[in-house]
Amino acid sequence: ILGGAAFSVPIDLASSADHMERSEAYPYMRRFMNSLDAKVREKLTRYPGRLPEVDVTKMRSFREFDDYFTAPANGFADAEDYWRQASSRFYLDGIRVPTLLVNAQDDPFLSADCFPHDVAEANPHFHLLDTEWGGHVGFMVDRIDGVYWSETVAAEFVERLRHEEGAVRQAA
Repeated sequence: ILGGAAFSVPIDLASSADHMERSEAYPYMRRFMNSLDAKVREKLTRYPGRLPEVDVTKMRSFREFDDYFTAPANGFADAEDYWRQASSRFYLDGIRVPTLLVNAQDDPFLSADCFPHDVAEANPHFHLLDTEWGGHVGFMVDRIDGVYWSETVAAEFVERLRHEEGAVRQAA
């Protein structure tokens, strides 16, 4: 693996869950919870008796969903335990290959803790690009031709890594 790039990542699940409980995030939370309902029903059908029976339509937050479904389905004690173990924020300082994280400041899913400038300053392999716009995985440049700014940035990052790797091999 030469490196990696990720976009719109809620790297701190607990703070992002709290962030999504704000009233201004309600439309995003409702839409996301609605999308989870069909996914959970499909999983319950596919794995009968193996997953917690839940009614997602009655849930209003990530905390409820993760407490009653995600955590027990995956061996975690509760949402807090899941968030503590699954949040990538706690593993960023261990990154040892060039990695780009691009998060938008206007992403309704991301709290301030999802912009780890301190880690980016301390770890030469971890690169953070926080943009003013982009929403949650938006980053669109032109809606007509479907070109996404994120795709261009990812391709340029990977191409730079390939170029650097090639230069290292030639020098060896």
